[in-house]
Amino acid sequence: MNDPVAIQELVTRMLFAVDGLDWAAVRAAFADEVDIDYTSLFGGSPERLPADELIQRWKGLLPGFAGTQHVTG
Repeated sequence: MNDPVAIQELVTRMLFAVDGLDWAAVRAAFADEVDIDYTSLFGGSPERLPADELIQRWKGLLPGFAGTQHVTG
């Protein structure tokens, strides 16, 4: 995907789905493998992992909050 507007729209839909705990919509936004980089938050190293594994991690984390709101800009 090389269209910047399409990428922005996809990321926005994915984050909205994350906040709504709509895991099927989150999964639909990803390729089978994803690169993630949380080094600025937690240290460590960037990772490449199956999208389903990342979603499982998020499923364990996000319900612990009363709510989330991801904002892009």
